[in-house]
Amino acid sequence: MDFNNLNVPPELQPGDFASAMAEIQDIKPESLSYAKRYLAFVDILGYEAILAEYGEASPKTIFVDILNALSWAKSHFLNVRLTLFSDTLVLESDSEHPVVFWNMLSVIDDLRTQLLEKGFLIRGAVTFGNHFSQKGIWISPALIRAYKLESEIAQMPRVLLDRAAYSLAMSTTFVRNGKLGLACGKYFYRIGVRTSEESSDAQLILAFDPNIVEPRYLKYNEHPDMKNIANHVTHCIETGNLRLGYFKKGLLLALSRAHDAKALSKVRYVIQQWNDYLKDFHHADKLNQNYSIEGGAHMEAEKKQWGVALGKQLAQGFLYGLGFMIAVVLVVVLAQSMLTKAMTPDPTSFLPDTKSITEKLVVSGVEEMKTGSQTYFVGLLTNKSDRVARGVQVQVNLFNKDKFVDQYSTYLTGSLAAGESQYFKITCGCKENQPAPHTSYKIRVTSSGY
Repeated sequence: MDFNNLNVPPELQPGDFASAMAEIQDIKPESLSYAKRYLAFVDILGYEAILAEYGEASPKTIFVDILNALSWAKSHFLNVRLTLFSDTLVLESDSEHPVVFWNMLSVIDDLRTQLLEKGFLIRGAVTFGNHFSQKGIWISPALIRAYKLESEIAQMPRVLLDRAAYSLAMSTTFVRNGKLGLACGKYFYRIGVRTSEESSDAQLILAFDPNIVEPRYLKYNEHPDMKNIANHVTHCIETGNLRLGYFKKGLLLALSRAHDAKALSKVRYVIQQWNDYLKDFHHADKLNQNYSIEGGAHMEAEKKQWGVALGKQLAQGFLYGLGFMIAVVLVVVLAQSMLTKAMTPDPTSFLPDTKSITEKLVVSGVEEMKTGSQTYFVGLLTNKSDRVARGVQVQVNLFNKDKFVDQYSTYLTGSLAAGESQYFKITCGCKENQPAPHTSYKIRVTSSGY
């Protein structure tokens, strides 16, 4: 029946029953099962405050900024799908190949950088596990795990990496020409993102590294269209500085949106990473200005908040008497001093005792094994300290006589309790990419955290 010809209002017209039933009939029973997939749950922080800031203009203002970042991220890889609803972004892989994990991190890193320019900070987590999604319906323990990591553990604007997912993605990596990567068919996939471990809580994270343009332009003088650009070196320097300026402006914008101590602590966390990034910038001589954000910038925001609070207390003081007013002033000043001290991190807390960690993780019983075309190393790692060890990486360096020729590594799954031992296996290359010929090897623990 054609309801339009009957002049039935759209609000009273039924849905397309035939199409809905056909959709159900199209489902294949054999497809209704879990698959192992990489999942990421990403949250745009401070979304409520941003909506309040723009008011009725929010759709027009926010939509373009997020769409630009999202469209750019979607164009990276076919095997990483993105779904956005409100302030939440979910990424899912279409396979369990380790390359997809690194693709996903690359997309998130790019998304983080793009949004940072607009004053948006993100927090997220990446996991691996059982996942099912079809026709917009998601049944996914892996996604629930990612959500819990993001909402309950991450706290700060950072992207946590589930150690099981990371271990799987690292299990087949190897070094070629000084670059870490893994085989994908006949190709060598070079890993372009960095990971690190937080010294404060030993969480494995996607390292903060605005790697989109400025390192390529400023450090290497490379540009995708460099052959057609006159004076491309000068162009690279100017463009790199321009992008760094965008990042600083975005951070200052995020700072201006922080209206309470909790929000301020999140922005301060990213500002600290930003300043550390600039300290390690290899070609600082090419920078046109100082792009770091000094302590005074975010302290002014805190003082402004406390100034408002103090004004309110003073107004009340006049109502209740001079003595009460003085007491309120003293309490507020003392609280401000305590807050400033609490929010200023001790630099020594970010310096893990690497020597004591590696000395107490002992490798034994190492053997080089060969099965068909596969080469791997097995052994036993024992934690001889009195604390739990997390994020333990075991590395094998291959030598041809005295010359270093190749390197492989693996991460232990989970943590290693005091006195506990765990077997490890380091896979070297694959059928298409055999390890370099070697006459000896050395095993060592290269990183860990308590």
